[in-house]
Amino acid sequence: MGTRGKQYLGIAAYVLAGAGHLLREQPGLWMELPGRERLSAQAVFVCRGRKYGGGVIMAPRGSLEGNTLQVIALRRPGRMSILRFVINVLRKKHTRSPDVLVRETPSILVRSRIPSAVQVDGDYLGPLPVRFEMTDVSVRIIVPPTFARENAGGASPP
Repeated sequence: MGTRGKQYLGIAAYVLAGAGHLLREQPGLWMELPGRERLSAQAVFVCRGRKYGGGVIMAPRGSLEGNTLQVIALRRPGRMSILRFVINVLRKKHTRSPDVLVRETPSILVRSRIPSAVQVDGDYLGPLPVRFEMTDVSVRIIVPPTFARENAGGASPP
C-alpha cells in the first residue's frame, strides 16, 4: 500500500496489510544476534524508537536517543500465533507473552529459507538477508521550505 493509502486509512492500512500477510505462506526466519546463537522466529521487528506504523507502541523500551536496537520477535509459528500477536500488540501486552522474545542489541542479521521481503516503515526495502546495525553516522534530513509553515503549531510530520 502506498503512502497516500496509509495516510487515508491510518491504522486500518496496517490491519489490512496484516490480514493479507495471514493469507500468504509464512516463511521461517532466523535471527543472529551478537554473542548469541541463531534463533528462529515467525516475525521479527527491529525498532529504534518505541512506535511502529500508525503510532502503535511496538518496543516499549525503545529510544531514539539510545545506541541500541530493540528486537521484538514472534517465536511461535502459525497463523493463529500471528493473530494473537497482533491483538496483543494493540492491547499493549505483546512483550509479556511467552511467545515473544524481546532483546536489546547493537546489531541483528535476519535470514529466511525462502525469498522474503524486508519492510522499513511499511515500505519495501528488498529481500532477506538483511543486517541492521547501529552506527555513529548521522543522517541529514532535507525537507521542503514549506514544511515549517505547513507544520506550524507543533504538529508532527506525516
